Amino acid sequence: MTENNLAVTAYPGRAQWVGAGAVVGLAFLLCLYFVLAFGVNVPFWDEWELLARFREIYAGRMNWWDLALSKHNEHLIGFAFLVGSLQLLLSGFDSKLQLVSGVLIQALAFGIMAAALWRSVPEDRRPLWLALSSLIWFSLSQHKNLLWGFQTAWFLVTLLLAITLACLHRAKNLEGRAGAGQWVALAAASALLASFTSTQGVIVWLAAAVYLLVRESYQLGAFFRSRISRLWMVAAVLAGGAFVSVWLLKGGGGAGGGGEFSMRAFGYIFVGIHGAFLGDVGVLGVAGFGAVMLVFVGLALIKALAAQDKAGYALPVALIVFGLVFVLLVAIGRAKFGTGAARDPHYTAYSLMTFFGALTIFLRRDAAVAGRGLIGLGAALFPAMVVVATFASTYDAVLKGIDWRRSQGLSAATLLKFREAPDFVLASLLFGDAGLVRRNAEFLESNRLGVFGDPHAVPEAVKPYVDMPPTLVAWQERYPDRKAAIVRAWWVYQIGNDLRRAFDPMAGDFAERLMGWSYGASRDGDHYLSTHLKDFAADFEAMHKAEDARKSVK
Repeated sequence: MTENNLAVTAYPGRAQWVGAGAVVGLAFLLCLYFVLAFGVNVPFWDEWELLARFREIYAGRMNWWDLALSKHNEHLIGFAFLVGSLQLLLSGFDSKLQLVSGVLIQALAFGIMAAALWRSVPEDRRPLWLALSSLIWFSLSQHKNLLWGFQTAWFLVTLLLAITLACLHRAKNLEGRAGAGQWVALAAASALLASFTSTQGVIVWLAAAVYLLVRESYQLGAFFRSRISRLWMVAAVLAGGAFVSVWLLKGGGGAGGGGEFSMRAFGYIFVGIHGAFLGDVGVLGVAGFGAVMLVFVGLALIKALAAQDKAGYALPVALIVFGLVFVLLVAIGRAKFGTGAARDPHYTAYSLMTFFGALTIFLRRDAAVAGRGLIGLGAALFPAMVVVATFASTYDAVLKGIDWRRSQGLSAATLLKFREAPDFVLASLLFGDAGLVRRNAEFLESNRLGVFGDPHAVPEAVKPYVDMPPTLVAWQERYPDRKAAIVRAWWVYQIGNDLRRAFDPMAGDFAERLMGWSYGASRDGDHYLSTHLKDFAADFEAMHKAEDARKSVK
């Protein structure tokens, strides 16, 4: 007896399918609306390097093959750069449209994975599974990836993972018959592209091997006797050799810096990344929810291992392994930098694969574990956890989206004024290499691309922070010989998040408050922005002396 042979009391009616379709549609549309509402048409951080490489191609100093073998930090990211360049070309370098394409890639990956798993979910549970799965795949807990065009690479890895597993699934179903080899070849090609999209794409090879092992009910002998498994292992070795060769050819290495490895930080990051599905709910909240979700994942794996039809759980187990291994590697790599990675929402992307796999396992039926103790309790509670996390993370994402739109909108406004902006402003708001920013900005401006061809690039909510307010203009008119110092204080205000929250540029006393704060920061040198105001104290004192002299004349 298999999981789908158990008695089914009722089949889903039209209302259930309509409800499931509505949830899927709303989850997708909410994700799409999120990037349209909060995305800004301006490159963000690493995207400046992609733009620089495209500019080299445009100038004839780099070819597409060089781009395909590009290395970025610890990642071989050539395929992502090729796709990113295509996105830029087709969109007129519109970063916001690039975000839309990221959502569409995620939707395609969801469709492929749902189709591959469709028959493994009992028919009466498919509407519920489809609805909850969409809440996981389109979760706004990954809001940083949704609003950062460079992170399209991560969505591409998800898509290539889905293609790889779907192709292998088809190959195993055809094993011993014509056509199986072609599907293995397609799966291997997809996994190879994933490897050259971002380093986590290498984990696709492992996840696929786990899938093949589970299809043989964890029997190593059967695994190695399978022609498909042997082909996969050979392809993985060849791809691994190619990956390491290119990686070393490009200089090897990775993200440097940081302190000593901390087991405490490692544990918190591993647990916390899973807890970030709930949104940014504080240190204890993220750790607590992550621990609970990992317990559910553990129960799901126990069910898959104890099941009568072990092979039927191959796809969800492979997804869980992919997600867990990714988070494990992040925790190992980032533990020396502290615990911040645990609450960085872009790492949430692949823990969602773990939860999707766990959900699928819980909703399958199997006579060997039907309703058994904690597993039955987990199956009952896990869907509720997904719903709670969806509402909480959506609320948190909206708040973060508002902040993102404000900060990136200011970046867009600064890019439009790149010729007059000081280097420290470009380095703070756009990218650390101000010279690179200026060269890229000149390219965009001369070709009317990106923000320079978009009359609506700067959001309305940001405009009060873009142009110098009247109160500060009045100070310039009153002290024309100190204009440079006043302008510099205004630039410092624009790069200080805490200053923008503290001082309203439309307030009548804004200029006095900003000038007073700048004087204190310059004199005391105890603020992170003080270094940009080193000489302001002397200017401020000169302005006060001029004011006193003016009053004495009167």
